[in-house]
Amino acid sequence: MKRSLLAVASLASLGSALGCNPTGSVQALPPPNKITMSAGNSGTGPGKTVVMSIGDTISIVYGVADIFGVQTGVQPFFISRDVRVVTVTDYGLLYANGTGQAYVAAFVNTTGNNFTGDSILVNVSGGCTQEARAGITIAVQDSLTGSPGPFTNVSYVAKDTSTFNDSTFIATVPASVSGSTFLVGLAYEHAGSYTVTIRAAGYKPWIKTTVAVLKDACHVIPVSLTARLAPQ
Repeated sequence: MKRSLLAVASLASLGSALGCNPTGSVQALPPPNKITMSAGNSGTGPGKTVVMSIGDTISIVYGVADIFGVQTGVQPFFISRDVRVVTVTDYGLLYANGTGQAYVAAFVNTTGNNFTGDSILVNVSGGCTQEARAGITIAVQDSLTGSPGPFTNVSYVAKDTSTFNDSTFIATVPASVSGSTFLVGLAYEHAGSYTVTIRAAGYKPWIKTTVAVLKDACHVIPVSLTARLAPQ
């Protein structure tokens, strides 16, 4: 009986020595060693940048690796160097607030009081404005004298001749002040190819065809015309 107890005790000691003890300590994982971050259209390496417009949101893509290059899953903390330009949430979502440049950095604790980090430069440009812009702006002159007026019973017509379009924009002005340029806008925020006709009392009709009005991401690109009216 004593020999059996001694055998059990010996097996228990051997199991403990081999690390089979369920209450034994677990070895700590390697600490974070490197963090990398990028976002949207950012480049690579030092000076990488992200281009945004006011009101845009972009998520940062990041990774935190240990000394062996294995991802640790550690959550870094983010900071914006200028919150007037861009702010960043705890989970790396960028909000573009105002025009300008600002660095956004990410940091993670490695060992003790040591930190490692990475950063990107955010360039924020102006967003679309709320104004409505005229596709065509027209001034009227007398073809002989160059005088801007006065003209009476003036009508401005812009007919869209683009494929599948048949929009007509009309403005009438009873008179304009002599000695100053009077501008009329047509086709507000309406891109197309136009035939423009100007008529005024005592003058021949002025006609210009294929006036192309283009549009960028926000507004039409205005076309300025000067109608030089010939007296009848």
